[in-house]
Amino acid sequence: VVLGKGNKERIVFFTHAAEQRLQAWIKHGRPAWTEHRSGPVWLGRHGDRICYTACRDALIRAGRRAGLRRHVHPHLYRHSFATKMLDAGVDLRYIQELLGHADVSTTQIYTHVSQRRLREIYDKAEESAD
Repeated sequence: VVLGKGNKERIVFFTHAAEQRLQAWIKHGRPAWTEHRSGPVWLGRHGDRICYTACRDALIRAGRRAGLRRHVHPHLYRHSFATKMLDAGVDLRYIQELLGHADVSTTQIYTHVSQRRLREIYDKAEESAD
């Protein structure tokens, strides 16, 4: 459970591999957290909760180190997640819930990408029918 925008609590799912890496990091990087299991997991320079800007900047630096040509930022992960879910055929209402959108119309912004994917599928099917 994480606190999101507007202090809204959200359940965040992640893979078993991510869980193992997180547990290893906590064990070695934040052993004090293991005793109390409360407060922020990631701390900023001054020992308080890490801020959005620090996370964004670290992500941008990681993208550059990886040689990615595209500008990497936190919202890109949300966008990619929503698009992959739509492309996999997941109902928009489930994606809305996972993203924490109050209104499905906010989630519908991501459908334009899937419309492009739908066109690609259609064009491919049309070619194979010829």
